[in-house]
Amino acid sequence: MKTSLLLGSLGLLSKAAAANAPVAKPFTVNLSSRVPHMLDLIQRTVLPAAELPAANANLNMSQTTGIPLSTLKSLQNEWLTSFNWTKEQEQINTYNHFTVQIGAQNVHFIHEKSKDPNAIPLILLHGWPGSFLEMTHLVDQLKSNSSQPFHIVVPSLPGFGFSSPAPNGWEISDTATLFNTLMTQVLGYKTYAVHGTDWGSGVAFDMYDQFNTTVKAVHFAFLPFFALMPEQLAAQGIALAADEIELEDRAMDFENSGTGYYIEQTTTVNTVGLALYDNPVGQLAWLAEKFVIWSDPRRGTGPSFMTDNEILRHVSLYYLTQTFDSAAFVYAQNPDGFSHTYRTARSKQPLLFTNFQYNILFYPAKLVATVGNLVYYNKVQFGGHFPGVDNPAALASDIRLIGKYFKPLDILPLCYLLGLGLYDQQTIHESSLTSKSFNMSIGAATNGATGLTVPSHNAHATAIATTSPYQHIADFISNVGKFKIIESTLREGEQFANAFFDTETKIKIATALSEFGVDYIELTSPCASPASRADCEAICKLGLKAKILTHTRCTLEDAKIACDCGVDGVDVVIGTSSFLREHSHGKDMAAITKQALEVVNYIKSRGVEVRFSSEDSFRMTNIGLGASDLVDLLSLYRAVDNAGVHRVGIADTVGCASPRQVYDLVRTLRGVVKCDIECHFHDDTSCAVANAYSALEAGATHIDTSVLGIGERNGIAPLGAFLARMIVAAPEYVKRKYDLHRLKDIENIVAEAVHINVPFNNPVTGFCAFTHKAGIHSKAILNSPSTYEIINPEDFGMSRYVHFAHRLTGWNSIKSRVEQLGLHMTDAQVKLLTTKIKAMADVRPLAIDDADSIIRAFHLDLQERDTAETWGN
Repeated sequence: MKTSLLLGSLGLLSKAAAANAPVAKPFTVNLSSRVPHMLDLIQRTVLPAAELPAANANLNMSQTTGIPLSTLKSLQNEWLTSFNWTKEQEQINTYNHFTVQIGAQNVHFIHEKSKDPNAIPLILLHGWPGSFLEMTHLVDQLKSNSSQPFHIVVPSLPGFGFSSPAPNGWEISDTATLFNTLMTQVLGYKTYAVHGTDWGSGVAFDMYDQFNTTVKAVHFAFLPFFALMPEQLAAQGIALAADEIELEDRAMDFENSGTGYYIEQTTTVNTVGLALYDNPVGQLAWLAEKFVIWSDPRRGTGPSFMTDNEILRHVSLYYLTQTFDSAAFVYAQNPDGFSHTYRTARSKQPLLFTNFQYNILFYPAKLVATVGNLVYYNKVQFGGHFPGVDNPAALASDIRLIGKYFKPLDILPLCYLLGLGLYDQQTIHESSLTSKSFNMSIGAATNGATGLTVPSHNAHATAIATTSPYQHIADFISNVGKFKIIESTLREGEQFANAFFDTETKIKIATALSEFGVDYIELTSPCASPASRADCEAICKLGLKAKILTHTRCTLEDAKIACDCGVDGVDVVIGTSSFLREHSHGKDMAAITKQALEVVNYIKSRGVEVRFSSEDSFRMTNIGLGASDLVDLLSLYRAVDNAGVHRVGIADTVGCASPRQVYDLVRTLRGVVKCDIECHFHDDTSCAVANAYSALEAGATHIDTSVLGIGERNGIAPLGAFLARMIVAAPEYVKRKYDLHRLKDIENIVAEAVHINVPFNNPVTGFCAFTHKAGIHSKAILNSPSTYEIINPEDFGMSRYVHFAHRLTGWNSIKSRVEQLGLHMTDAQVKLLTTKIKAMADVRPLAIDDADSIIRAFHLDLQERDTAETWGN
């Protein structure tokens, strides 16, 4: 029961679900029985003796009148004399073919599984006049290099090859749904990547758009949009480079002169289909024209497999499967399948694009960036409209880059799945998690290609980023730039050893925190004592900007009292670890779930926010599993999420968690619940701030803090330290949201209330936070503060101090102090002065006044010497 709930929530296929899914059956290609008839028709087909005078043998798009007679005769002759279907069929059957019935559609596909557990599922989508054969050379290239392994799936589009024809009313979006079902339900891949070209790009785009939680990356060599005219590009501020003008001209030639087939197959496709139905040479003329004209003029040389034999292989498949007409119907059923109006996909997943030099349409990088999250754009100088045949090596090289960006969501860490016994090694598909940011890399691609990816988002990349045509692509899971703070000084902080907050102090702290800009202020449970209840009611009546929460046990009695106080929200908590179930409340998980739902529903009925949190969520046992058993924990969270809680909470109650543990659990939970996620980290092992940041990266939305970190034992994530971390990661968000200049005053209020000093090394406000001492550091700081400061002290109303009165000082520090005192010395004099200060500092510690006295005495001595020299002259 628990297992099926967990797997259902994550979208992974359980054994029961797999039993109900469509079953794929092995398939062998065997079309030999139709070959004699095909060859007989080819033999008996008579072509004209000579080209018509008006015909133009030029293959240039704007000048051609179609396939030249000489080219067609040569192909016909090769078909009869040297082409061997039996040999081709044997080669085709070296791949693993399957068919599966999905609804009314029979789908044929190749499935090449990798033995690597980190392989990424990848579906390759062909177009017209291609077929699954268009991708077989690419499959070979992808399998030949293990640097990025893939589980490769190559389906035949409906009506193509061995897939059944599409019914009336079928659209590309239906094919996208069909293939998503193939990947997720038939093959059991939770997440996957897509590559598409021609009509396959239309299917790929719809999969990218519709199934943006399962499609985690997409690569295109074409788009389901027509090229824009030069004036349209200019209107969008897109200027073409010199080498791109030729590509744009070719695209305009195609749209002006090369779309006759498109109009025919969109409007009167049945005429073409019936006329050529049993005419292999006629099909050859119609299809080979595209293979020849749309390919690189150097086809069949270098990296290209687009030989005459390859063209015959494709045309033979069309004829032998009797799909010439059904494949062409993709145009008639999708008259707007290629649009002049560009639209943006509803996905934040990474999009990669490769432009091949002789493709029939051209898409500049800035234009591609308008349809999705473009993270990589590459121009390859060899190849045309069929890159999987014309240059599969370069195409495979770019597709492998998916591994840099592919980030499967909602997948449990492998150790959890294995440890819980939910899967064995053979049934788990876990893709490796990659870098959490899209970094800048410029490198040479194969065949003279130049690769360009999106710049990273950091201070040192500013110059690059401001000139880049791309927007920064952020991790769509991460909430580093949109978090909320639940400030718990008046709840967790009351558990600090020295803490005693009277009503006046509580009001003072609450007011200061609200003015600072925290989102929530959490108060001690009103059930703790009569004074706690009175204080809670008093603070609720202040009308503060921050929402007021209180923290209670997960009982109806506590919840009622909390709601009666007038709070904006109630945070309920119950221990879920085996330690607390045994030694605290004694309840099993079924009783905990029942009680939690009762309390949650009651609080919701009172019209206030409700957060449900487990306690001790990370404790590890000696077998390496969470003491809050993972399945139980996620099942509980799922239940309260379905009941409508505003947030669920994870608590590292004893401070044992590491950032990696936090990331794994929060990311897993993010795939289980729809509500917000709050995290509470104790600092027993000094990981609280790092854990909070890691939680936000994994999809948490709210972080608990306290001023100076005060709380039970070593306390929790300190407000100031947390914001020091966050201003580096999301400076504009932090500076806009919080009145940072108030931080020092708030810390002083709390420090005084609990009778402690602000630590010397406290981030931002400690007296050493912006103090620089070493000579080489001081010189750099004086020239450019960012050399040794990641945080600008002015953002917090603080100032930096270059410490100069010590034996490690450098002459630049002394020079700065001399100038501050309004004195004038040459560099040589300052260097001599520095040696005197360092000599004195070797004998005893120097105060600032001591150093200033030495500086003034030295300056006075210089003046007296100058005066003496003047009088002497």
